[in-house]
Amino acid sequence: MDFENGLKKGFDVWKNNLAAFIVGCIIVLLPFAVVLFITLFITFIAASLFGSFLLMTGASLISIAIQFIVAFFVIIPLCFGLIYMAIKGARDDIVEIKDVFYSFNSLHGYIRSLIFAAVVLIPFIILNIIGMIPFIGFILLLFYPIIVFVAAFFLTFAIYIYIMVPSKNLMYAITESFNIAKDNFLITFILIVVCLILNLIGAILLGLGLFVTIPVTQILVALALKELKPDLIDQSH
Repeated sequence: MDFENGLKKGFDVWKNNLAAFIVGCIIVLLPFAVVLFITLFITFIAASLFGSFLLMTGASLISIAIQFIVAFFVIIPLCFGLIYMAIKGARDDIVEIKDVFYSFNSLHGYIRSLIFAAVVLIPFIILNIIGMIPFIGFILLLFYPIIVFVAAFFLTFAIYIYIMVPSKNLMYAITESFNIAKDNFLITFILIVVCLILNLIGAILLGLGLFVTIPVTQILVALALKELKPDLIDQSH
């Protein structure tokens, strides 16, 4: 794969649909900001009015529950919309702001996004809970980065395939992603590293760079998928 041309096209697609991608990213980030405000507010109230360790612990648990609910039922479906925008841009279609609500267009699409979240993300949540266990948590901490990278490696294309082929289930998307990554090991590895580096640079630039790097890297992955799996028919119209 020609990464230089892929990045150039990714940037051109982003530039040609600038408003849609920037507003789309803001819409996804907005729930994060709201949840953060609620979490800080609850913690502040608990600390100021009560000052009780037990009540502060309860407030923290409530905050975590709110974060999980918002992330699962709102943020993840919106992230699906961002991926759809990247797929749409990769096929040279005009990207619109409303595309970020792709998962909310139908009950079927919304449920599919929740299924993806449940199957792919809950195992990581379980790992984090296990990580709280003394000794076991320390051992897990040593291998956690490896576990996350391996999982991310083989699931690189899963969400893209899942969106592009809505007639197929999640196991199809995961299996196809696994096979593509396995058969194109070096390209997939370089793709992940390039995306990580670009988004790290975007984060360093006060986070504002992410409004560029996130869409560009997502478009790059979509382009890579089309090249590595040319017989995959994009049905996400």
